[in-house]
Amino acid sequence: MDGFDEEIERLAHEGIGAAIEVNKHMRTGHPGASYGSAQAIQMDDRNTPYQRESRNAIVYKDQVVGEDRLDS
Repeated sequence: MDGFDEEIERLAHEGIGAAIEVNKHMRTGHPGASYGSAQAIQMDDRNTPYQRESRNAIVYKDQVVGEDRLDS
Protein backbone atom coordinates (compact mmCIF):
# COMPACT_ATOMS: atom_id res chain seq x y z
CA MET A 1 0.00 0.00 0.00
CA ASP A 2 1.36 3.43 -0.85
CA GLY A 3 1.18 6.50 1.40
CA PHE A 4 -2.02 7.82 -0.20
CA ASP A 5 -3.87 4.54 0.38
CA GLU A 6 -2.66 4.44 3.98
CA GLU A 7 -3.96 7.96 4.58
CA ILE A 8 -7.36 7.08 3.07
CA GLU A 9 -7.48 3.98 5.28
CA ARG A 10 -6.60 6.04 8.38
CA LEU A 11 -9.26 8.66 7.63
CA ALA A 12 -11.88 5.98 6.97
CA HIS A 13 -10.99 4.30 10.27
CA GLU A 14 -11.29 7.63 12.13
CA GLY A 15 -14.62 8.45 10.49
CA ILE A 16 -16.13 5.05 11.26
CA GLY A 17 -14.83 5.17 14.82
CA ALA A 18 -16.37 8.62 15.27
CA ALA A 19 -19.72 7.38 13.93
CA ILE A 20 -19.68 4.44 16.34
CA GLU A 21 -18.96 6.80 19.24
CA VAL A 22 -21.84 9.09 18.23
CA ASN A 23 -24.18 6.11 17.97
CA LYS A 24 -23.18 4.91 21.45
CA HIS A 25 -24.23 8.22 22.96
CA MET A 26 -27.22 9.21 20.80
CA ARG A 27 -28.76 5.92 19.71
CA THR A 28 -31.60 6.20 17.18
CA GLY A 29 -34.59 8.44 16.55
CA HIS A 30 -33.03 11.89 16.22
CA PRO A 31 -33.10 14.16 13.14
CA GLY A 32 -30.27 13.52 10.68
CA ALA A 33 -28.86 17.02 11.16
CA SER A 34 -28.31 16.23 14.84
CA TYR A 35 -26.20 13.21 13.96
CA GLY A 36 -24.22 15.33 11.49
CA SER A 37 -23.50 17.92 14.17
CA ALA A 38 -22.49 15.24 16.67
CA GLN A 39 -20.26 13.60 14.06
CA ALA A 40 -18.56 16.96 13.42
CA ILE A 41 -17.92 17.39 17.16
CA GLN A 42 -16.45 13.89 17.34
CA MET A 43 -14.25 14.47 14.29
CA ASP A 44 -13.01 17.74 15.81
CA ASP A 45 -12.25 15.91 19.07
CA ARG A 46 -10.13 13.46 17.07
CA ASN A 47 -8.41 16.23 15.07
CA THR A 48 -9.59 14.51 11.90
CA PRO A 49 -10.18 16.69 8.82
CA TYR A 50 -13.62 16.53 7.20
CA GLN A 51 -16.08 18.50 5.09
CA ARG A 52 -19.77 18.68 5.92
CA GLU A 53 -22.14 18.16 3.03
CA SER A 54 -19.59 19.04 0.38
CA ARG A 55 -21.04 20.06 -2.98
CA ASN A 56 -20.21 17.81 -5.92
CA ALA A 57 -20.98 18.11 -9.60
CA ILE A 58 -23.16 15.49 -11.26
CA VAL A 59 -21.58 14.73 -14.62
CA TYR A 60 -23.11 13.02 -17.64
CA LYS A 61 -20.97 12.46 -20.73
CA ASP A 62 -18.38 14.97 -19.55
CA GLN A 63 -20.99 17.68 -18.94
CA VAL A 64 -22.20 18.97 -15.59
CA VAL A 65 -25.95 18.34 -15.37
CA GLY A 66 -26.50 19.18 -11.72
CA GLU A 67 -25.08 19.41 -8.25
CA ASP A 68 -25.56 17.35 -5.13
CA ARG A 69 -24.36 17.40 -1.55
CA LEU A 70 -22.64 14.46 0.07
CA ASP A 71 -23.47 13.76 3.68
CA SER A 72 -20.71 14.23 6.20
